[in-house]
Amino acid sequence: MVPSDSSSSIKVFPSLRYLEIEGLPKLAVLPDMENLTSLVLLSIVECRSLACIRNLNSLTSLECLVLSDCPALLDASLDMKNPQSLRELTISGCDKLNPSLSNNLEKFTSLQRLTIHSDDPGSWPPLVLHHLANLRELELGGFSDDLDHFPWPHSTTNLVSLERLELRGWPKITSLPDQIQHLSNLRTLYIGKFEGLEVLPEWMGSLRNLGNLLIIKCSNLRQLPSAEAMRHLTNLSHLSINRCPLLAERCTKGSGAEWPKIAHIPHIYIHP
Repeated sequence: MVPSDSSSSIKVFPSLRYLEIEGLPKLAVLPDMENLTSLVLLSIVECRSLACIRNLNSLTSLECLVLSDCPALLDASLDMKNPQSLRELTISGCDKLNPSLSNNLEKFTSLQRLTIHSDDPGSWPPLVLHHLANLRELELGGFSDDLDHFPWPHSTTNLVSLERLELRGWPKITSLPDQIQHLSNLRTLYIGKFEGLEVLPEWMGSLRNLGNLLIIKCSNLRQLPSAEAMRHLTNLSHLSINRCPLLAERCTKGSGAEWPKIAHIPHIYIHP
């Protein structure tokens, strides 16, 4: 149990590498972690009274930071002495988080995996990711049922290392962000919960390195890109269609209207 008063400190585990703080509804301020210079992973989950995170300066070895389901969190400046150590950052269900976090992302130049889930895009300025040239995995979504477009980050042309992209939509969205077509090194694309999407865009044919395409819970999706665009995906070896009833029916082996577009793919998994 982590004590809840701000004067408390964790001084008895100088070699601690993994710390998970979870399910402490009255925790308002993190304890002093000045001695945790060996800490590699810090996970803070379901601390519903936690308002700020500022004392991470001494975590010079931190590689993975998870902030999840902390709805009162307003300020996470993440003022780290060695921001280049961070490899993975997950922020989920922290919808009041200070917009300054967007600017803080720029200093995590070694970041390889970034996950952001939010139900309130108003608390998030457009993300600026152009400094994250080492980013390999990006997961975005769960923003707002009121938006009719996906809030794609600004300046993603420098994401030259990005190999995996996971997007989770909502019913009002009828199209995917066009900027995806410029992610030339993308290996895996996950499209989930785009319930307003009816047709996959033609530009998907430009993702020549794509090897895995996963389409989940897109209930109104009925059509893939053209046969010509699908033929351009010469590295596509795995296609998964799950809980997309209209598309699943049209991809029925041998008889579906979309089947000729995908018949050449070695591994096909369809679950209506």
